[in-house]
Amino acid sequence: MITTGERGGRGFERGVWGLFGWGQLGGDVSWCGDCAHINFGDRSRSKKGLTLRAQRERLAAGTGKGMAMSARKVRKPWNVFLVALALVLPIAVVVAPASNALGDCDFGYYAAEYDDYGDSVCEKSSWSIEETNDGFDRLVYGSIPVDNTDISNDPYDFRLFVRCTSKKIEVFGSSTYELFFENAYRSGGPVQVKFDSGKVVNYKFTKSTNNKGFFLNNPKTFSTALSKAKNKVAMKFSSSRGIVVLQFPAADFAQKKKVYSNAGCKF
Repeated sequence: MITTGERGGRGFERGVWGLFGWGQLGGDVSWCGDCAHINFGDRSRSKKGLTLRAQRERLAAGTGKGMAMSARKVRKPWNVFLVALALVLPIAVVVAPASNALGDCDFGYYAAEYDDYGDSVCEKSSWSIEETNDGFDRLVYGSIPVDNTDISNDPYDFRLFVRCTSKKIEVFGSSTYELFFENAYRSGGPVQVKFDSGKVVNYKFTKSTNNKGFFLNNPKTFSTALSKAKNKVAMKFSSSRGIVVLQFPAADFAQKKKVYSNAGCKF
């Protein structure tokens, strides 16, 4: 008969007590062949068909020792490879990059949809034009979303607008983020503008009342230059979130000049 003192401590005994349904009550455990006996003085219980070796393997399962015991049972190299592959495969699936991640399309293009293989179907960006007429004024809204595909700067979900209302042209950028906190920006500031690969031109802006956008102070000059651009217009300015750099495709803006002209805004 082997007693608990010969097998290394209380943690082993707790596992045996659990088999008897007595929890962690304490007591002496002894082994006799294929049975285990636990004695609490005024009460005791025996369990047949339980060997010391079986109890050791049971308590080791789920631990490093348990894995080692399981590994001894997998003697064939092919079985070992399959076990290793089963453990590694879920990790590989999690970390694999998605094929339809942002940035699949080049600058000036956007992912209109995805094919059966998950690859982007890219289409060229274009200016969206909206026209309204309430009988008093003709309003033309032209806009295009930011495209920072080839730079690492945060786009802040910006959209560039060229608006004609009451024969007056306006150029403004609008974001879904608050960019100009009241305690830092009370009116506006400078903004650097660059068309294609031309020289940098300094403009000034006035922040919007909701602090999520800006209005350029010289919209006609900007619109004229934008209509002559071949590829893009880039802007750089300071905000409460740091330096902001934005790029917008010039795309087909030049082809929209007639729409603005008909509304009374010529540039």
